[in-house]
Amino acid sequence: MDISSEAAAQVLREAVRQTVSRYSVWFRIQSALMIVSGVLALAFPVTSSTALVTFLGWLLIVTGLIQALGLIGAGSVPQFWLQLVSVSLFLIVGAMFVRNAGTSLLAISLLVVVLLMIEGVSKISLGLTIRPYPNWAWVALGGLANVLLSFYLAFRLPIVSAWLLGALLGFGLIIEGAALGYLSWRGRKVEAASA
Repeated sequence: MDISSEAAAQVLREAVRQTVSRYSVWFRIQSALMIVSGVLALAFPVTSSTALVTFLGWLLIVTGLIQALGLIGAGSVPQFWLQLVSVSLFLIVGAMFVRNAGTSLLAISLLVVVLLMIEGVSKISLGLTIRPYPNWAWVALGGLANVLLSFYLAFRLPIVSAWLLGALLGFGLIIEGAALGYLSWRGRKVEAASA
């Protein structure tokens, strides 16, 4: 039986609507917890940055150990030595993150600055590429804002590395929590209107 892409999309939308409606209370609770966590991350950005890097370090260590367990008795598998190098890198980088969170914060903050710069340049390029279309300038201006932000952060890097990740985590949690809360509120509202 063939189904059109529009019919498949309608089935998916209905399934999502029913799921959101059925679990809207849990989505609201998750939304509230995410928003509160985001506010706390913004209130204590240095602590949340350090906790994030330490968590990432332990996550890398656990991942490396799980990969190492998978390699036990697998000396004859293809690319064994390459996989062993991967395990070693996970363990070494994870240990470095856990042992020296300050230096790890600086390294990750530098990566964020580079990411913002690349993202900004690509958005400016995209905006100029789609120039005849309406609102192309907003895309280019968004890219310019990323480039300017990356320069600001780069020149203040040793100082901002302590709070940058915590602030980004806080903003991300607040935005995602608000979006989830709005989704569950709207889903409940649509369910009530259709009942």
